Amino acid sequence: MFSYKRILAAISGSAGVALSSLVLALMLMQKGSAEDYGIFSFMLVAQALFNGISNALLGTPLLIVLINKQKNKAIDSFF
Repeated sequence: MFSYKRILAAISGSAGVALSSLVLALMLMQKGSAEDYGIFSFMLVAQALFNGISNALLGTPLLIVLINKQKNKAIDSFF
């Protein structure tokens, strides 16, 4: 199964990004103008969109290729 170390590493990346976005949003609400907060909000949505596009075009196909190579090596080792 999965070790706690791997699970913690997987969660910590997303949690770090979410926490930093929250802190920055709170700081902008207090110190910045409404225009600054609007730009931040728009850029946050754009970042999420581009992250999804990157995952769809690069991350998932690469994962599929790597898994298939591992399966082929395992099958080839029997022959």
